Amino acid sequence: MFQGPASRAGRFVVGFDRDAGPSSVLKVVSEHGETTRDLSIAAGVFDVQRIDGLPQDTVTPEGEALLARIAA
Repeated sequence: MFQGPASRAGRFVVGFDRDAGPSSVLKVVSEHGETTRDLSIAAGVFDVQRIDGLPQDTVTPEGEALLARIAA
């Protein structure tokens, strides 16, 4: 769930992951009340690039020492 301000005109942007399902529910709450709307998410075509053969700790790093090294 995202909570954040809209522009002075009441505009905002909603983004979805490229693997998002075909629909979502948008709920907007303001001092004037709240409303919900069902959204249809259009499928997209994305250029997906893959790198095979990486060590697993490069893909999903774990451990305090490795995470500290990455942060540095």
